[in-house]
Amino acid sequence: MSLTSLRASLRETWRRGSPGVVEPAERDSVVAAAVTRQYVILALGMTLAYEAFYLLYDPLRLAPVLILNGLVGVAYSSAFLIGRSGHQRAASLVALLGPLVQFTIVSSGLSRRGGFRLFDLTAGVLAFLMLTDEQRVERWCVVILSIVAFGFVHLNYPIERVSVRLPLDVLDRMFVVNGVCSMALLYTAAALFHQRLKGQRDLLSVQADHMASLAQTDVLTQVPNRRRLMDVLARNANLPQVPYTVALVDLDHFKRVNDTHGHAAGDVVLAKVAAILMTSIRTCDVVGRWGGEEFILVMPATPLHRVGDLLERVRAKVAAETIEYDDVRIRVTVSIGAADARGGMTYQDAMRIADDRLYVAKRRGRNRVVSSDDEPT
Repeated sequence: MSLTSLRASLRETWRRGSPGVVEPAERDSVVAAAVTRQYVILALGMTLAYEAFYLLYDPLRLAPVLILNGLVGVAYSSAFLIGRSGHQRAASLVALLGPLVQFTIVSSGLSRRGGFRLFDLTAGVLAFLMLTDEQRVERWCVVILSIVAFGFVHLNYPIERVSVRLPLDVLDRMFVVNGVCSMALLYTAAALFHQRLKGQRDLLSVQADHMASLAQTDVLTQVPNRRRLMDVLARNANLPQVPYTVALVDLDHFKRVNDTHGHAAGDVVLAKVAAILMTSIRTCDVVGRWGGEEFILVMPATPLHRVGDLLERVRAKVAAETIEYDDVRIRVTVSIGAADARGGMTYQDAMRIADDRLYVAKRRGRNRVVSSDDEPT
């Protein structure tokens, strides 16, 4: 899994409302594995390029270096395959320790003047990207080894003490190439580090959005909870010149459902009624669970006389629905009390009026809508 696919899968999982959260250690391992694969591909390409140079220049004199380069190429290939199999730690260590051994031995044969020791330092930098925080011991071991290898080569392999003496101009060109390549690796590491930070910011942003959504969503019905509803009501109340309607929807005889079929059946009924409400309202409306078996409909910028048909349609759809649970068919009805807030009325006043009308609906036989104090139905 790449870093991009990890972010995409997290967004999709949290968009569907799943409570699962990827652990930081798992996320870091995915990022480290992605960086390791990119580095191995680049390092393998450089190794093959040098292999071609040695073959063309003097394969007999450079036979030991050719063999070593070939073995390191095999190590890089192994690191890539190990990483693909899911063993990030082993892949990263092989990819980091390979060049330390490779360039230390190459420098012993061609001298420090070729600049191969520069790659030892890049291994120490890349260790912070290719090993996770949980692998900090291995990370610092690689850093220390890279510094020791650089110092060892610099102090012990001048051109006078090497086994294969290449012309100085060839070594100088090697130094330039190795310097450019090592700097390119460092720039790549910086870019990858920036990508890693950006990925972590994106994941934190997605997780924060998810946690905020959880804090304002009823777990059972997946509709806004009381906290979210209070925010919606308060926002509508801040527009005193724009009337809005509040409707309380209460399931009739819900206790009988729990007593007869169990609380699990009651949960299924609540979730189904919430789904009916969600599919019955307009896109501008908000439905949420106020508590227990009571829901609230908030219809912004809509006076009460314009929502009578909608509320009656909601009541009829709930009454017509057959809810199945463990081969049992359950039918429920709802009573609805509605009121609109106008003329500077607070949402608490509107809620109180809607609640009074809800109890009127209950007293008149339930399974009905009451939206005025003198309504005969």
